[in-house]
Amino acid sequence: MGGSKFLALSLLGLVTMCVPSLSRAADQPTTKPAADVQESDGKTTIRLFAPWSKLTTLSEEQKSQIHAIHMKCLAEIKALEAKQTSDIMVLLNEDQKKELRQIEDKTTADRKMKTADRKNAKDEASAGNGKDDAKKD
Repeated sequence: MGGSKFLALSLLGLVTMCVPSLSRAADQPTTKPAADVQESDGKTTIRLFAPWSKLTTLSEEQKSQIHAIHMKCLAEIKALEAKQTSDIMVLLNEDQKKELRQIEDKTTADRKMKTADRKNAKDEASAGNGKDDAKKD
């Protein structure tokens, strides 16, 4: 009986830690798609994710089936995460919901700032390379 209590508490702790990142995860696009379908020159190319992408002997049919399975699983995961978030949100009181929104807003602002900083650093680096070229002339 003690083991099942420990397991339940462990799962509750894990879920609680994941709530801030999951509550907005459905609204945010991924930076790199895990599997993608691309068309080039009239041919459809399916880009798979590792380790399947490393297999050199997959037929187009197998690639298509792997892609379909993966997309189905991604949809199921997204639905489960949304259900988990809504089920947990029901448990929170208004003050906790407000605190969670503040945490999420801060996380979003930090992420945007970090992205802007990276972009500025990249722009400065590329502008710096142009200045070096001008000095050499």
